[in-house]
Amino acid sequence: IGASGMVASSNSVTAADGTWQVVQGFGFTQYNCSDYGNGYYWIAGPSKLYYTNATGQNLANTSLWTSITTSTTWNSMVFGNNTFVLVGTFGNYAYSTSGTAITGSGTAGSQNFNKVIWVSSLSLFVAVGNGGNIYTSPDGSTWTQRTSNVSGSLYDVVWNGSILVSVGSSGCITTSTDGITWTKRNSNNTTASFQQIAWSGTRFVAVNQTTNWAGYVYSTDGITWYNAAEP
Repeated sequence: IGASGMVASSNSVTAADGTWQVVQGFGFTQYNCSDYGNGYYWIAGPSKLYYTNATGQNLANTSLWTSITTSTTWNSMVFGNNTFVLVGTFGNYAYSTSGTAITGSGTAGSQNFNKVIWVSSLSLFVAVGNGGNIYTSPDGSTWTQRTSNVSGSLYDVVWNGSILVSVGSSGCITTSTDGITWTKRNSNNTTASFQQIAWSGTRFVAVNQTTNWAGYVYSTDGITWYNAAEP
């Protein structure tokens, strides 16, 4: 998914043994998120939401995609606990248990949400956003605000099996082992804007996306962080 209504699909996760095809006909819209669950694919973006149960080459047939009416800009979605959960601007969230319609929607606060994940071992959806906002939900319907102990915008969050790490603007990093209690960590770089974080299996890596410092920070435990320049 991407800009100008671009949607591509493949029958493989690698370019070497998979063929990518472009799904066209969704208009000139930026698509921000997608996921798959219980036989359905979902894609979403600014005031756009589509789903299909097509597979393989049929994903390129736009007539097999169904539009769901929405006026929200959706920034992130995840499938977990047999539920699609979407989060977007101005604290908006929505969820679907059927895969073919929005079951319920609402707002949790008023700040933009930037990322939502499902943590199966905690039985929690975790959503992070602007203003250091963190909300959790067991089902996508009822959301509870948590104290992040950071004020910067949180752009991403990841779980490695034992600890949640969320990163964002002004070099902010906050962690939690249960999704409820969060602790601010020192990134050693207050000018960075960490847009993404990943867990490699042995370390966390958070990538800076500002021009004042070309580098990233890394940690093996999510607690102690080290700076590294881009190669």
